[in-house]
Amino acid sequence: MRASRKWVVLGIAVGLLALWRPAGAAATPIDTASDHAALVAYHDYVEGLLSSLPSARTAMSDYVSKISARCPDVLAPIAGLPAGSLNRAATLAVIEELGGDVGAAAHPALRAPLRRMAATLAGLRWSSGQTGQTITSFVAAQRRLYGLGPSHLCTDLRAFVGSIGQTTPPGTLHWLARVARVESAQASRAAAFGAVVGRFLRPSDVGLLDGTSHAFDRLTAGFKAILGPEVNRLLAALGLPTD
Repeated sequence: MRASRKWVVLGIAVGLLALWRPAGAAATPIDTASDHAALVAYHDYVEGLLSSLPSARTAMSDYVSKISARCPDVLAPIAGLPAGSLNRAATLAVIEELGGDVGAAAHPALRAPLRRMAATLAGLRWSSGQTGQTITSFVAAQRRLYGLGPSHLCTDLRAFVGSIGQTTPPGTLHWLARVARVESAQASRAAAFGAVVGRFLRPSDVGLLDGTSHAFDRLTAGFKAILGPEVNRLLAALGLPTD
C-alpha cells in the first residue's frame, strides 16, 4: 500500500543519515560544536519517537474504533462486485486516504519528541545565519507534517460507494493533495538540513550517526508492525476484509 510507505517514514528523511558524512569542509569551532549538539538532538528525537510507539498504537487503535462505529460496513455494497469493476485509480486513492488517516491519527503522539529537538536546535549558534535558517525551516516543516490530521473519511467512502467505485471523491483528492504538498516541503527541508549539518560532521561523530541509523531502522519496523494490522482491522470493519 502506498500510504503505508508514506506514513512509515514518519516525516523523517531517510536520506538524511546518508548525507551526514565527513565532508572535509572548513568549519569554525562554533559550527562543529553546534553540529555535534544537533546530531545528539536528532538521535534523541528518533529514540523519543521509538518510546512514543505505544502511544501511537493507542491513538491509531482509537481512531480505527471511532471510524468503525461511525460508518460500519460502508464499503460492503461494492465488496462483492466482480474483479475489475472498480476504477483502479479511484480505488487506490481511497485506500491511500484510509491508510494515511490511520497514520495521521498517531501524529499527536509524536509531537513531544519534536518539541524537545526543536528546543535544542533553536539554542544552537552557527557562523552563518543561513545555516540557522535552514534548521529552523526543517523544524517548521516537520511541525506542519505532524499537524496533519485525518480526513473526513466516512464522507469520502460514502461518496466512493455512491459512484459504484468509479470516481475519486473530491474530499479524497483535496486531502491527498494537501498531504502531498506538506510531505514534499518536509522532504525538501529535511534534505537541506542533512546537507548543512553534514558539512560540519566530525569523524568522531560517525559512531553516533550509526547509532541513530540503527534506531531509525527499529522505528520503521515498529511503525510498520502497528500500522498494517490497524489498517486491515479498519478495512474489515468497513466491509472490505483483506483475508
